[in-house]
Amino acid sequence: MKTQLVTNSNNARVDVIVLGGSLSATVTALTLSAQGLKVALLDSGQHPRFALGESLLKPTVYWMRLLSLKYQVPQLDILANVDKIFKAIGPTSGIKKCFGFVQHQANQDFIKDKWWSNIPINYEEDISEAHLFRQDIDSYMFNECVKACHLVKPGINIDSIDIGSSEVTVCAGTDIIKSKYIVDATSSKSILANQFALRDSPTRLKSKSRTIFTHMINVKKYDDCPAAEKAALSWHEGTLHHLLEEGWIWVIPFDNHPQSKNALVSVGMSFINQTEKSNKTAQQEWNDLLEKYPVLNQQFSQATPVRPWVSTGRLQYSSKSSTGERYCLLGQSYGGVDALFSRGLLNTLQSIYLTVDKVATACKENNFAKENFVIIDELQADLLEINDLLTYGNYCASGSTLLTTWWLSIWTLVEQNSIAHVYGSLLEVMENPDIDWKIIDERYSQGQAISQQKTIQDFLNEAVSCMEIYQNGDIGESEAGKRLQVLSVPFEKFGFRFENYQNLLTLFGFNSSAGIVLQAEHDLVYLIEIIDNQLHSTVKLKKQPLIKYIIRLLTQKIHKARCRDNTKEIMFDSQGDSLYRLLTEIESKWQINTPFKSTISKKIKKLHCLSYLSLPIKHSIIQQKRKTFTGMFSLINFQDSQVNLSVYVNELTDNKLECVVLSEVENCYQEVRITLDRDVLEINC
Repeated sequence: MKTQLVTNSNNARVDVIVLGGSLSATVTALTLSAQGLKVALLDSGQHPRFALGESLLKPTVYWMRLLSLKYQVPQLDILANVDKIFKAIGPTSGIKKCFGFVQHQANQDFIKDKWWSNIPINYEEDISEAHLFRQDIDSYMFNECVKACHLVKPGINIDSIDIGSSEVTVCAGTDIIKSKYIVDATSSKSILANQFALRDSPTRLKSKSRTIFTHMINVKKYDDCPAAEKAALSWHEGTLHHLLEEGWIWVIPFDNHPQSKNALVSVGMSFINQTEKSNKTAQQEWNDLLEKYPVLNQQFSQATPVRPWVSTGRLQYSSKSSTGERYCLLGQSYGGVDALFSRGLLNTLQSIYLTVDKVATACKENNFAKENFVIIDELQADLLEINDLLTYGNYCASGSTLLTTWWLSIWTLVEQNSIAHVYGSLLEVMENPDIDWKIIDERYSQGQAISQQKTIQDFLNEAVSCMEIYQNGDIGESEAGKRLQVLSVPFEKFGFRFENYQNLLTLFGFNSSAGIVLQAEHDLVYLIEIIDNQLHSTVKLKKQPLIKYIIRLLTQKIHKARCRDNTKEIMFDSQGDSLYRLLTEIESKWQINTPFKSTISKKIKKLHCLSYLSLPIKHSIIQQKRKTFTGMFSLINFQDSQVNLSVYVNELTDNKLECVVLSEVENCYQEVRITLDRDVLEINC
């Protein structure tokens, strides 16, 4: 993907200059341009180019959607959904349905411990997390800036930046560009951080690590390795972390989407408690790891790097301040920790939301006093600290199953509060497109970094102190676990129970029945999208209350299963091949192509007609109703103490298909019928 070069006069005057060419810079430039500001995007590099920050989180895509809706920037809506990425950008990114951690032992051909969790589907919000192939994603976003911004200069070498009391002047060769404000969204090599000596020396961050990384081909799927225990969904469909004595390895595949044409896998190793580059080459270090850890060798023995290894010194850095008179450092320009929990892009997007409003207001009122931007500084400092404490706590737990489980649970808790911080606002905007944005903006105007922020930050600081005592050898892992339990008590009122999180991470994901439920949820979503894509109707099945209801109940069922005692298998009964038959009939009767049919049928060969039985109970209304559907086949059948859900599908006659849903939730009965034909979808409740 080639970037369009923009030729302009040597002298230009704009409202805002944005430095950089990665996602932080392009998102900032696009959102500022959408505010009606004249923006100059100046990038020292060229696209396409290699970049990290490939694994998305749920709160990250929520912020993408919120920014997209607020500023009418459709490009961010695309990045929040992997299927939209494939349609708009290209089939080179991967999908992220889960995350997994496996702990290795030196010279052993089996793993010591494992943790796994699915990422719940967000059906109604129209998002799905991706493994971003950054060179294509960043090129696309940069080209979008070419269309939207007043001035775009790739490959520019900046000679000087002068920030005066009334304007900013950037000189680059014969180019002189003036603006009211400048945003540095570059990287650890921030121009402004160096110019104003803003870096902490030494950094205030606790984490210490260095890294080597590259892209590889011929990386074996971890699921196919002899040491891999089967997970509910394929390990290959998510982000995998190998935990070693020396640190941790990330494995981010781009070939795990059915339509992907990219065989590459992002692979990197973070060496913890190390700050200087090794005397060995990165390839030598990698070979040493494969020799020491046989399970790694199972996955990577045939793998080959396709680009030179990158080797860094210490990753962590921080700044005294991120704002000043007429300038701001955003994201990686301000500080960086480690890729362990993939929070870098999340922190950047959250900061952009606040920064764009502040800059737009300053340009409108011509008031760029530093005190007006202090809240951005506070927000970024808090986001960086939370990421650092999470990462450092996990480093301290290295090698201990109990304490690693604790810190993965703490990470999940923080993730849930990061979601809560943005999710409610997103839902409000989706349900009420005409909402007054001042209501939403007020929630973030004080720079809050996360829901329950003070409680979370206090807890993280105290938990890290506990881990430092453990690391010093003053207490054992059992005592450290007990102290973490005491420290976590304030979160119990918000639903946090370590035992539940432990079950989720160590048991649920390896319960074979859980895999059936999770796969059913994904397959129903695929089925609905196939029908919608092929029918080309103005009314979409995906938007119908019935379908939302089915998916919501599936998700609730999974959530309940995730939170309970998972030592026993959930009971299921497979009957027939109904879903495959339904797809076949849709193809033959409507003469439409369902390209995912073979993919789906392979995935769900263990489940086509689902019967869920957790408690033997009776729902009299539904039992009577079922007798009237003798000519239909059952697609789904749920039953437990609170929910009874049955989905029946009529055989197709000519071009019609009828689906009937009977539900009884806490003794409240509802019957929903949906009639489908080739041209019209209508729902009757």
